[in-house]
Amino acid sequence: MRFGGMRGFAIGLTVLAGVAACSGTSTTPNPSFDFSGIDAFWSVVDTLERDRRPAPEQWDQLFATPGYAALLASEFERAYFERLFTIAYMPSMRESLSTELEGRNGRNLRHYLLARELRDSLAAQVERLRTEPLCERALERTAAFLPQPPADGCPPVSFVIFANDGRGYDPIVIDLRASMTWDIEPFLAHEFHHWLRNRRLAFDEAAVGPDDEAVLRTLNQIQAEGIADQIDKAGWIADPSLTPAGAEGYAARYRDNLAATPALLRSVDSLLCRHGTGSEGTAAGERMQEIVPQSGHPTGFYMAAAIDGGLGRAALTGDFANPFLFFARYQEVADGPRPAFSACAQAALSELRRRYELP
Repeated sequence: MRFGGMRGFAIGLTVLAGVAACSGTSTTPNPSFDFSGIDAFWSVVDTLERDRRPAPEQWDQLFATPGYAALLASEFERAYFERLFTIAYMPSMRESLSTELEGRNGRNLRHYLLARELRDSLAAQVERLRTEPLCERALERTAAFLPQPPADGCPPVSFVIFANDGRGYDPIVIDLRASMTWDIEPFLAHEFHHWLRNRRLAFDEAAVGPDDEAVLRTLNQIQAEGIADQIDKAGWIADPSLTPAGAEGYAARYRDNLAATPALLRSVDSLLCRHGTGSEGTAAGERMQEIVPQSGHPTGFYMAAAIDGGLGRAALTGDFANPFLFFARYQEVADGPRPAFSACAQAALSELRRRYELP
């Protein structure tokens, strides 16, 4: 999941009208699940595999589905998907495909190629997602890391093909193949946590000054992923044999970065101090964003686990949407091998809180 830098993504305090609850009058176990993006995706693939370029109207239909629309509003360009889907699936583009597989788009292109190979398995996964009561069970997992049980019902979830990942946007976007790579129930619970947290965020992203955007985005990401990762990653961090099949590489990097977190936090401390002087503009925040690995997941996990173990679950979840208080709670349990933040770093955090925390 990625949070921050999202064009057109509005954070509200109320749930959008029309979101279906997990339980209720519907006989469908997961009424908030949307598969229109999958249907439109295969339509595009079928056209490309006939070595024909989809008409603009066909692309329009794909990108009008809720999941792809959320991705375009948040972080991707339409041209990105049009280009990579064309390279992946159009026979006359095989020479370009060979070249692109060795470049920066190689990972996602391989993801798309494998999706085609697994088309029948993905269809079976759709049937599972339609029929198993995943929403209700996932929401129960999410509730363990919230200050109170969610009253909003199951969030809207749109399944698409985009990357081996998910996003806590509105609607939540989950890659269909990723729902097979990862254990789908805790994976959903993780994204549900983001969706609920985004509605209670302790600051207004639109009000953040340009010099503070990168640093505050990074601090927020650390908390968001750190708490949500307690839901779906704590098990396989404690016991590597529980690592989801197909996620071994990601898990190995995660464990390495988790072990390196104390040293990383010292670097974050230095950058907070530099940012606090106000003399570097965006430089210190941008550098922090660069050095915090894996979108803040292992860094946040380290800090969240320390808070949970040292102060208790209520201290971790009570301010689950407030990154300022998350760093303050961590400071309370920082001792010995857990590096505490210096006075100048704490002053920088306090100033950010003063500027942006909502009343």
